[in-house]
Amino acid sequence: MAYLPSSKAPILPTNIKVSESYVFHAANQSIHVLDGDLNQILFAVNTTDGIVIYNPVESGLGGTRIDGTIQLDFDTTAMSDSDSLLILYSPDTDILMITVLDGILDQLKMQTKILKKIYG
Repeated sequence: MAYLPSSKAPILPTNIKVSESYVFHAANQSIHVLDGDLNQILFAVNTTDGIVIYNPVESGLGGTRIDGTIQLDFDTTAMSDSDSLLILYSPDTDILMITVLDGILDQLKMQTKILKKIYG
């Protein structure tokens, strides 16, 4: 992600949107998204605590999508329902597949480096 030098505000690609309508249930470890399609959610961060709580390409940060709600794998029980979240989604469903494939590619590259060190 690129940043503006003066304000440090993030510049998002035009196909990435910020969800402005959600309900966070910290004790239930869930986010109910009122705008956007759950299948298009790329990332969720608790900006109050500065913690990534949903990233479908990272182990332990995924979740299950059920009836407009993401049941998070990450334990949010110590957080508060009133914490602010940053939820990024893409109306372009291809971006999610690209994100997933990028994550897989990164893992393969890392495993290849390890194997080269072991086997020369």
